[in-house]
Amino acid sequence: MSIGVSGIEYLTTTDLSIGPVLSVGNGTNDHYPVSYDVSNLIQRLDNKPSDVDNMPYTTLLYANGPGYKRDLVTGRENLTGTNTDDKNYVQQSAVPRKWDTHGGEDVPVYAHGPMAHLFRGVIEQTYVPHAMAYAACIGPQRDDCERRRRQAYQRQVIECPSAHRDDSSGQRLLVSSVAFIWCFAWTLVEWWKFRAVLT
Repeated sequence: MSIGVSGIEYLTTTDLSIGPVLSVGNGTNDHYPVSYDVSNLIQRLDNKPSDVDNMPYTTLLYANGPGYKRDLVTGRENLTGTNTDDKNYVQQSAVPRKWDTHGGEDVPVYAHGPMAHLFRGVIEQTYVPHAMAYAACIGPQRDDCERRRRQAYQRQVIECPSAHRDDSSGQRLLVSSVAFIWCFAWTLVEWWKFRAVLT
């Protein structure tokens, strides 16, 4: 909206909201990708006037937005005496529009939780939705994701006690049999939960 102070408030609010979100999850099954698509944070006047028209200007300038004002004599709005720190001050812009558009610069993406490794280093913005879909096992990457989960499940080693007869004690045979049945039932339950995740 071409209001520089609102950019700072947006960043602060977003930053403050991440802490409580992270404290709710346990970190093992929760995935939190966060992106700050705001680069409009400097709203004060530069300490030197323009070397072309000798008028003050804000360091932050929007390419387009509602801050477009053309003075018929000087060619642009003179900011001398203007409080650019006011929370409702609309930053200057070069092209008139009702709303500003976002720039094409890089923005950081932070991720926490499973599959957070997919968001490391410099990545293209078109990669972000694909990585999120892969992490959630939805979309075109669903088959790869399900195959990966299936392989991980098959690698789990389930150690059940031996059900072999111990001649020295019939009680040990009973305990081993109960433990084997419990372990078998647990394996079936886990397998059933795994199938439910895949469907």
